[in-house]
Amino acid sequence: MKKYKSFGLFIESDFEIPELLENDFRNYDIKISENIYRSESHDTGRDFMRFYSADHVLCNWGLIGVFEIIDRKQISVMLRPDCYRGLARFPLLGAVMALVLQLNDKLVLHASATVHAGRAGVFIGDKGAGKSTTAAAMITGGHKLLSDDVVALSPAEGPLVFPAYPNVKLNPSTAATIGLSGRVRTKIVAPGLDKDQYIPAAPFQCNEVVARDVFVLRRGERLNVESQSELEAFQHAMRYSYLRRFGTEALKDGLGQKILAQCTQLARHARFHVLYLPDDLTQLPLAKERVDGILEAP
Repeated sequence: MKKYKSFGLFIESDFEIPELLENDFRNYDIKISENIYRSESHDTGRDFMRFYSADHVLCNWGLIGVFEIIDRKQISVMLRPDCYRGLARFPLLGAVMALVLQLNDKLVLHASATVHAGRAGVFIGDKGAGKSTTAAAMITGGHKLLSDDVVALSPAEGPLVFPAYPNVKLNPSTAATIGLSGRVRTKIVAPGLDKDQYIPAAPFQCNEVVARDVFVLRRGERLNVESQSELEAFQHAMRYSYLRRFGTEALKDGLGQKILAQCTQLARHARFHVLYLPDDLTQLPLAKERVDGILEAP
C-alpha cells in the first residue's frame, strides 16, 4: 500500500504512482483499490463516463479497464487482464483525479500553474494553446511549478491553488528549445501518450498558494496582454472548467450549479487576462517578464 499527498488530499493506493510525492499519514481522504476485473462491466470498444449521481461515477477506458468512484472517497480500479498495470496511473492522474477533486468541492480547471513572488499564475486555454509549454518556460525563468494539466483550487476570496506533483508533459523538441532542465520519466508506449514527462530540476511548490491572476492563452501575431471584465472572467472559468469536457451528463445532480457558483466566485476574486503568444518559442522569456510584472503588481 502506497501513501501520497497531492492536490491537498491524502491518498492511499494499491497502485504505485511514481509522479506523486510520498507522505506518511494516519487517515486518508481518497483510497484507490484494485479489484477483480469483470468483463461484463467493461466496454472494450469505447471510452465514456457514466454519472449515476453527484458522488458515484463510472469511467470506462476501452484499452485499460474500469475506474469507479464511489461515495467521493473510493476509487475502485478493474484493469483488463492484458493491460500493463502501469497504465492505470494515467487515468488516475488525469480525468479520474479531476472528477474526484471536483466531487470533493474543489474547482478543477484544465490548466497549468506556477508560482512567482509568492503568487500563483494559472494558465488556461484550448488544447494546443501551450499551457504546459508556457508553464515550462516560467519554470526555466525561475518560477516554481504548482501543477500541469489539472489545476485544483478553492475559488473563494483569496483563491488558493493546491500543489499537484512535479511533472510537466512536453514534446522533446519543445523542452530542448525552452531549455527545460530535469529528468525524463521512463516512457510508456500507449495510444495518445506522445509527450515525455519531465521532472523539472527547479524546486516544486509544496504548499497551496493564492491565485490572484489567471491567464487565458491565445495565439497572436505579437505578444500582448488584455485585461478581462468580471463577466468575461466568468465565461473563461466556465469554458475551461475540467468537467465541461465530459458534456452535460457531468453537470447533473447539482454538480452543474456548484461549478457555476465556483466559477462566479473565481471571476469575482481573481484577475483574468488574455495573454497573446506568438508561435515563436523564443518570445516566451518576454512573456515571462509580462507575467512577472502582473504577479508582482499590487
